[in-house]
Amino acid sequence: MGKAKIVIEGVEKSFQNKAGAWQEALTGVDLEIREGEFVCLLGPSGCGKTTLLNMAAGFDHPTGGRILIDGEPVSGPDPKHVTIFQNYGLFPWRTVLGNVEYGLEVQGVPRPERQEIAREYIDLVGLEKFAGHHPHELSGGMQQRVALARALAVDPEIIFMDEPFGALDAMTRYKMQEEISRIWQEKHKTIIFVTHDIDEAVYLADRIVLMSPHPGRVKRVLEVPVGRPRERTGYDFTTIRDKVFREFELVHHQDLEFQI
Repeated sequence: MGKAKIVIEGVEKSFQNKAGAWQEALTGVDLEIREGEFVCLLGPSGCGKTTLLNMAAGFDHPTGGRILIDGEPVSGPDPKHVTIFQNYGLFPWRTVLGNVEYGLEVQGVPRPERQEIAREYIDLVGLEKFAGHHPHELSGGMQQRVALARALAVDPEIIFMDEPFGALDAMTRYKMQEEISRIWQEKHKTIIFVTHDIDEAVYLADRIVLMSPHPGRVKRVLEVPVGRPRERTGYDFTTIRDKVFREFELVHHQDLEFQI
């Protein structure tokens, strides 16, 4: 694995509630993510996973501490980094090809070249027969494949993914997990993936960052020493999953105690 790509040092984030009082969303978060690593941020609702992702992606800023990418402080979104959300974010008036080539179009890549690149990534996600279709003609899983192809087409250094498969049915979700794992093995992009699904985290990640709420913080960082492709019913997989489940359950129990 490569050098440190993202360095998060003592990060804190506070929000002002409707009553005007300040509430801590994150406190004392320290984390290093290496170049080419697939890291899952795992935790219950309210633990600050998405908040941390948004700050690393440059959409928000810490109220304390700092986030560095390639040694430089994150000051805003960067075209070398892309974010994939749960709602796909496709342009309904554009075809699959038009959506995938959009980022290249913004970069000023000539049409013949950008269409060639876009078709390469449409093929990569298995949608070559649907290049001329519009989003409304596609299933949810197919739309998420288009979003993934669009993200990859601009050759980003980092991909931030915020529960991208959360709205999909179970079988489609499994297929998309297999797809992103396969593509990661081929392209080795640095990926930070937010999820609250333990199986998903164990299936995808090199390391799992287990977060706990009130305020959000890193509770544990767990290695996933299982080769790829991963077999969900294999002994190594189930052993790691059970370990993560026990840790997750402990965090959830502490959260309930806090609420009581």
